[in-house]
Amino acid sequence: MTQNKIEQALPIGDKIEVDNIQKGEAIAIGRRSSAVHVDALGDVGDVITGTKISLVNRDAAQRVASKRQVSAPPADYIERVDEERELSALLSAEHEGFHTVYLYGLPGAGKSWLARKVATTLENTFVDGTLWADLETTNIRTAVWNFIEPFDETISRTSLRSTNEFTAAMQAAFADQRILIVFANANKWQDNWQELRSWLPDKSPHCRVLIIANQPPPKLHENESSYRLGGLKKGEAVKLFTRLLHSDERSIEYDKETMLALAEKLD
Repeated sequence: MTQNKIEQALPIGDKIEVDNIQKGEAIAIGRRSSAVHVDALGDVGDVITGTKISLVNRDAAQRVASKRQVSAPPADYIERVDEERELSALLSAEHEGFHTVYLYGLPGAGKSWLARKVATTLENTFVDGTLWADLETTNIRTAVWNFIEPFDETISRTSLRSTNEFTAAMQAAFADQRILIVFANANKWQDNWQELRSWLPDKSPHCRVLIIANQPPPKLHENESSYRLGGLKKGEAVKLFTRLLHSDERSIEYDKETMLALAEKLD
């Protein structure tokens, strides 16, 4: 069977009987096609069957999916063009090594929705993963483990005890991959930013971290920047008010000038 036919057999779910293909050859094909993970199939020289390829493909598909943990904002999200562009530029800018961005603003300003929109937009920049943890509902150990697991199936959570062991495992799993991590609702860490910093993979050169809170640290480190999200602009506020008014089935008349005047007071 030619290499081309083997590659055609790799898409997820397909089954084909592939005889006398050595593990080393299959690994090379899999890495070029990004379609199959074969490193765990055995020793070099093992015969790989179509059934094994199919099973590994499904596992690989699940791992790929779990590396995309950021869901898009809801359908009624009001686009904030300038803010999306500016936050995207901060996260995708070239830095010498690891970098953290703090997104802050008043409660209810739309920080998490903005972060979701930007993170999903930047999936082609952070090609290896966009990861999300809500620190209001998830403890930091569970959050970091959920980041590690899709990238390293050989490690057990029970083997990790200290902060250093968790971060070392995360950095080993990430290596030189391009990954964006988002920590949402980090407000409980505002009195202890240094502790949260100790959980970040600061030895992963192509990793970027976005931390969302009401306030940033009082003093930023050299590898950190911040972005303040203000209120809606007039045009955005009009869109929001219009949507709210028309969310009821009843036809509601409204005064656009009044809405503009209200919008001016939002920021």
